[in-house]
Amino acid sequence: MAAATIIAISGQAWARDEAGNIRELRIGDVLQEGEVLITSANGQVQLDFADGSGANVVEGGQEVAVTPELDSDLIVATEDASAMDDDLEALLSALDDDGDLLELLDATAAGAGAGGGGGGGSSFVRVARVAEETDPLAFSTDGGLDGAEFVEFGGGAVAVATDDADTVVVDTTPPTLTVDAPSGNDNTPIITGTSSEVGGTVTVIVTDAAGNTQELESVVGSDGTWSVEVTTPLAEGDYTVDASITDAAGNTGTASGGGVIDTTAPLLTIDAPSGNDTTPTINGTSDEIGGTVSVVVTDAAGNRQELEAVVGDDGTWSVEVETALAEGDYTVDASITDAAGNTGTTSDTGTVETVVSELTVTAAVDNGDATLDISGTSVDVAAGSVVAITITDQNGNTVTAQATVGADGNYLVENVNVESLTDGPLTIDAVATDNNGNTIEADTSAVLDAVESALSVNATVDNDAATLDISGSTTDVPENGVVNITITDQNGNTVTAQATVGADGNYLVENVNVESLTDGPLTIDAVATDNNGNTIEADTSAVLDAVESALSVNATVDNDAATLDISGSTTDVPENGVVNITITDQNGNTVTAQATVGADGNYLVENVNVESLTDGPLTIDAVATDNNGNTIEADTSAVLDAVESALSVNATVDNDAATLDISGSTTDVPENGVVNITITDQNGNTVTAQATVGADGNYLVENVNVESLTDGPLTIDAVATDNNGNTIEADTSAVLDAVESALSVNATVDNDAATLDISGSTTDVPENGVVNITITDQNGNTVTAQATVGADGNYLVENVNVESLTDGPLTIDAVATDNNGNTIEADTSAVLDAVESALSVNATVDNDAATLDISGSTTDVPENGVVNITITDQNGNTVTAQATVGADGNYLVENVNVESLTDGPLTIDAVATDNNGNTIEADTSAVLDAVESALSVNATVDNDAATLDISGSTTDVPENGVVNITITDQNGNTVTAQATVGADGNYLVENVNVESLTDGPLTIDAVATDNNGNTIEADTSAVLDAVESALSVNATVDNDAATLDISGSTTDVPENGVVNITITDQNGNTVTAQATVGADGNYLVENVNVESLTDGPLTIDAVATDNNGNTIEADTSAVLDAVESALSVNATVDNDAATLDISGSTTDVA
Repeated sequence: MAAATIIAISGQAWARDEAGNIRELRIGDVLQEGEVLITSANGQVQLDFADGSGANVVEGGQEVAVTPELDSDLIVATEDASAMDDDLEALLSALDDDGDLLELLDATAAGAGAGGGGGGGSSFVRVARVAEETDPLAFSTDGGLDGAEFVEFGGGAVAVATDDADTVVVDTTPPTLTVDAPSGNDNTPIITGTSSEVGGTVTVIVTDAAGNTQELESVVGSDGTWSVEVTTPLAEGDYTVDASITDAAGNTGTASGGGVIDTTAPLLTIDAPSGNDTTPTINGTSDEIGGTVSVVVTDAAGNRQELEAVVGDDGTWSVEVETALAEGDYTVDASITDAAGNTGTTSDTGTVETVVSELTVTAAVDNGDATLDISGTSVDVAAGSVVAITITDQNGNTVTAQATVGADGNYLVENVNVESLTDGPLTIDAVATDNNGNTIEADTSAVLDAVESALSVNATVDNDAATLDISGSTTDVPENGVVNITITDQNGNTVTAQATVGADGNYLVENVNVESLTDGPLTIDAVATDNNGNTIEADTSAVLDAVESALSVNATVDNDAATLDISGSTTDVPENGVVNITITDQNGNTVTAQATVGADGNYLVENVNVESLTDGPLTIDAVATDNNGNTIEADTSAVLDAVESALSVNATVDNDAATLDISGSTTDVPENGVVNITITDQNGNTVTAQATVGADGNYLVENVNVESLTDGPLTIDAVATDNNGNTIEADTSAVLDAVESALSVNATVDNDAATLDISGSTTDVPENGVVNITITDQNGNTVTAQATVGADGNYLVENVNVESLTDGPLTIDAVATDNNGNTIEADTSAVLDAVESALSVNATVDNDAATLDISGSTTDVPENGVVNITITDQNGNTVTAQATVGADGNYLVENVNVESLTDGPLTIDAVATDNNGNTIEADTSAVLDAVESALSVNATVDNDAATLDISGSTTDVPENGVVNITITDQNGNTVTAQATVGADGNYLVENVNVESLTDGPLTIDAVATDNNGNTIEADTSAVLDAVESALSVNATVDNDAATLDISGSTTDVPENGVVNITITDQNGNTVTAQATVGADGNYLVENVNVESLTDGPLTIDAVATDNNGNTIEADTSAVLDAVESALSVNATVDNDAATLDISGSTTDVA
């Protein structure tokens, strides 16, 4: 696995190497294979594996081994990673203030160990050092180390050094340890070693060659050495020693060693020669290379001499006797000791004889009669003694004879019949007994050539295995004789093999690998040597078709030039072979080209002009012929985008009818392509329409009804798809004025409160439009107000304070602006009669600072009187403040902190006391939006169960708030789910059943509402692959019509998906067809015309693409018999020449 780089850390994290050393991790550090990543309980680490997989996150409380099989279950989505600087600051603050780290960490679970694995517990580790490259808080690292203390870390304690500033320095260095394991024949050896941990206990585990283990212990002495004797004898062979020692800080040092137990004596042989040499050379062998052999020689007289020899690299040794031996038998005793102390011994005897007898033998061959005349001489052999003669051929066959020694010591035997022996070299051995009773021998050789030699060869090809079985017969070739075979292809490439001749003269070599040869005709040459060394030859031929021919094709589009470069590779296609290429667009238009195959099997044709083809998907079909004359095919696809696409849109408004005529033009959009039109008013209301593109590229849709839209500016958006599937867009604008605007106004006076409620109705005024109201008394004093138009066109403003106005007749004027920006007016009148105490309150929110400015006015409230203010959120939480009334009756309190309140609607209640001690109250409302809302969503697919687990996090969403989730497949099918937001802002819904969705890409949309009632959204994607795709194909032949009906079924192929069908006859001719997959997954194409194919077996291949874009294939076969066969014959006689000319015709004969 490639190393992983730390790209983000929250909390703390460490890396522990294989020796137990721990280092704290920072951003930019690299984790190496073999290390263990450890995260603090509330920590989080974001990793980049540099493999294109993007960022991955390891959550808190984990110990993760960095191996090639790193468990992806420990990796969470990058969206969940966020630095938790507050946690880090809390830990550092706890260290600085002598706080307890354990209070800031998760409690351990039951069990021992560092957590993360089966042991349970919190994943808390030894800290090597604490350092941050940030501004220090109250934490200081100045000063030296004056002492040590123990700091508790999640279930274990480590000794640490501290300085005056309580800086923690942890001892993570393991003690040193060495092991010395001796080799020898002592099977209870003493194992020694050294360690820096004086007084510590070394645990020693010894494992012998049989796998038996024993555990021993030894204490490190003051000199740093230790030793321990093995108690149970070890098995012969290698043994290993693994030792460990742990220091007071819990750091463990390890070491290992090994030795060999050898209790087997070395091998030793000796050869003491006999002869007339009184100082013979004694030799032998041993497996103790370089060892010294001790030799003791004792002769027939009892004389003894000691000698030495060294075993050479070849395992032999020799030594010459120094003092002459007495006549007669002598003995030799030898011994050798190996490095382990094991001794091997052996002995032998020899004879010293100073009178030497002799024997010679000669032979004369008569090949015509297959006989031998054998003669010879002898010394020290008595006259009349028998010489036993054995004649042996090269196969070990023998013929025996006897000859009698004459008075002159010579002997002769004639016409010894050797027909039973094999031609070739003969060995003639003669044996006699000398006057001392000793056996003497002599030998000679001759060559027999009585039989005529012969050789044949046959070959059987196994194309599937690309091998040949080669066999044949021989005459006069020796058993186990070699037949050398050379196999040559049409290009002169060769493969050689050898076969061994059997006892019956036949030979066979099987499975000769000919993968290196070119398919086609082969020549097989066989060469052997007969019993007399003469070369004999034979040959035969065969045809090889072992290589699966193959063809690939690639295409590179140059959209600017409207050309294609087409290349590919071939297998089993001859150099200079032609690749025929056909390029087809989506409308069936074609362009053809040819390419030539190079010596490397590749081909290339550049700048193929495709200006005549339509932009969009292209199919490139390549066809070639392999070395055996078979047709091979390949195809690929490309996308042509040589024409620049364009879209325009125009709109004409008919205000009387409240309709629009929308038209425009397109470029590179297919005829009958759809233009989707969206008309949007100023309030976001929409009307949609569709138009169809004509053959000239223009489109028009008339009388689009827009009565549902609000008068005013309209935006018209047009969207289409060009021939390449690219989305193109255009927009324009228009103004709608179809509704007559109107305004009315009414006023109700509350004399007790000195206020007016003003209401009215509007027509053609936008929702949330403003009605400006002016109230004028008889003296010309005015009060103004504003009202907001509701969805129903009505408006209302209550409690308009008119204390500043003079009692008497009032004129109320209302002014608004309609949807087209025109000003409309209305007025009414009322009578004011009020003098009374009053209180008003207003609030201005500063969302950035999370504060309110609260102000108001009073009547009949004393200067410096107190206004008590209570601010309440939707959850009932409150903040209080006080304001002092000024000389003008007004009051103001600024920057009231409302960070403790929940975002959303606030109620502001003001209470004061008038000059008569009566309580007067007022209230108002405001909306707090100080927290930025957020939503994330993640999805994990379980393809086996066809379910999704969907989770995420929220900010500023109330606990128990609902997250509405919609999962959409590529066909627009949806599954919905809901999740509830927890107290921590996270949510999770598991095992959402998506069996009803189509395999392929899924879009997961999440929608929630924040504390202010605003909708927040997030989305993610996943890929579903829960259904196993499948394809079958069947074919029914109509021989009378020369057609095929082809049908089949599919699984996990989209409705209207295409099944491409290729029908191939025995000559490689093809007919293609396409079928469309129905809603039930079945397909059928009828009456496919196959008149162009040759009668006989047909292969029908079907290819489709499943919902995940995978190619699936199926095939079947059928037999075509559409042509009626016929034969005629004619004969013309030539009587003069007594000959006939015979002719005729055939139909449907190959």
